[in-house]
Amino acid sequence: MRFLPIVALALIGCAGSRPSPREPSVTVRERPVESVHVAAGLRTGPHALSLEEASLLALERHPELAVRRLDPAIAATFEQLERAEFGVTLFADGQYQQELSRETNRATMMQFDVEGSRTTAGLGLRQRLPTGTTLETALGLGRDESNRAPEQQEVRASLTLTQSLLRGLDPDVNLASVRQAELERRASEHQLRAFVAALVLEMELAYWQLALAQRSLRIHEESLTLAEREAEVAAERVAAGDLAPADLPVTRALVAQRRQALIDARAAAAAWRLRLGRMLGLDPESSTLELTDAIAIEPRPLDDPDAHRALALRLRADLAEARARLAQNELATVASGNGLLPRLDLFVQLAKTGFGSSFAEAVGAIGAPTYELTVGLSFEQLLGNDAATATHEAAQLRRERAERAVENLESLVLLDVGLALNELARARAQIEASRESAAEQARVVEAERERVQAGESPPLLVAQAERDLVAARIAEIEAQVAYRVALVSLYAAEGSLLPRRGVRLRGDEAVDLSPSLR
Repeated sequence: MRFLPIVALALIGCAGSRPSPREPSVTVRERPVESVHVAAGLRTGPHALSLEEASLLALERHPELAVRRLDPAIAATFEQLERAEFGVTLFADGQYQQELSRETNRATMMQFDVEGSRTTAGLGLRQRLPTGTTLETALGLGRDESNRAPEQQEVRASLTLTQSLLRGLDPDVNLASVRQAELERRASEHQLRAFVAALVLEMELAYWQLALAQRSLRIHEESLTLAEREAEVAAERVAAGDLAPADLPVTRALVAQRRQALIDARAAAAAWRLRLGRMLGLDPESSTLELTDAIAIEPRPLDDPDAHRALALRLRADLAEARARLAQNELATVASGNGLLPRLDLFVQLAKTGFGSSFAEAVGAIGAPTYELTVGLSFEQLLGNDAATATHEAAQLRRERAERAVENLESLVLLDVGLALNELARARAQIEASRESAAEQARVVEAERERVQAGESPPLLVAQAERDLVAARIAEIEAQVAYRVALVSLYAAEGSLLPRRGVRLRGDEAVDLSPSLR
């Protein structure tokens, strides 16, 4: 009987730990992102926001994120459910049987009444292991009473082992459902990560477009002020006789054009303020936005493009999800292949039994050199087994489809990175070109003004030069913003946007960002 507590402890030890499903947290530079249901209402008043603060607000205020962030926790409960299949089961049973029968004495051939009762109770532990083994240890008590025999007490301790020899033997098969549930949880985490990355990308693009619109608005305001001043000077020169009256409409037309451009610039800035404000949960009527991150950026040389491609194949959340789905299909193929095998089980039972006229005597008798040993085989096979064959073929086709989907997605990921690198190179070249163009156009304006003052050139040429200067200045800012947009688009294409921005989900590991662009 000494083996009974040892086996019980072994069974409990094999139960394993179970993951505790928890809602995944999101942090930005170690600052926790609160769920939208605890965030305050629409914010009012002026707001000065950096890109990091805007990211935090955007993640807090997005209602769909509050829903999606629960998906991995829900998936973890199914993983826990599958692991429970290998937990330890405690079982107990008891019964009372009473009998009144008639027997015949073989010697005298006379019949007599027999009245008796039997009481039994049992307690045990059972566990199924990934090796295809089922272990069961049990302790049973019995008591027999009869008017034809003395009372008898029985104590029985047993250990039963059942081992699958064909179907269910492979641990990979037995753990397939657990592994699939684990992969489903990981896939849901990758889905959440992709959703958060899309939110951060959308917010950053809106942030820089608003910065561009606000900067363009200031340029148009300055240009209108300058045009109005030049129109006043032209009117004074006409009154003084230094300028022909026919030249005055040119300056007035320039003022009108600048006002038209200013109207469009204000509308564009208001539109992007509304878009970004909605992402950040700001009241559109009573809030203003001041973006504190500077537009100006000094582009850095492109490092090894292959490093960015390798990073994308390693970090892209959608690719990681597709690989998890492929692994699920591979496990399904393993499990369905197991269904093609017949069931052949080996069972062994070893029991020690003690009998006595009292419970104490029965317990003492269990140490006697007596035992029960049962060994046997059990075989089962469905004739034809068409259902298992069809299931296995379907699993193989789904795995093949998943393999092709991963290959296709890998090629699309590499295309995304290639296009992003190409756009980054273009934007980088445009920064220097637009800066040089704006500087040269400023010199053209000064030269035309000197010619007008010397009477060598009409004001129309100055107006055209100033119009081109405004366009060149805006193009210079657009090139800066285009470079920032291309940079963040590259980060999104290679899957490194979240770690580069300090956004982490619970369970994320540290990422080695080998490409040096930051």
